[in-house]
Amino acid sequence: MKPTIGRIVHYIVGGQHLAAIIVHVWSDICVNLISFDLNGRILPRASVLHSEYNGENTWHWSERTES
Repeated sequence: MKPTIGRIVHYIVGGQHLAAIIVHVWSDICVNLISFDLNGRILPRASVLHSEYNGENTWHWSERTES
């Protein structure tokens, strides 16, 4: 998939998956995010690489589940 502004993804930090929204696209693998921690605080994140290219502090597409 191609990242676009407004898409919801998972931001992975410290092994934890947090909800995030893409707010700027640099390339197919690098985006700026707004993520939300467990206390509901908004955390801006700049130039985050996709998990295929970076092991820590990365993003990936949210998994789909079957109903």
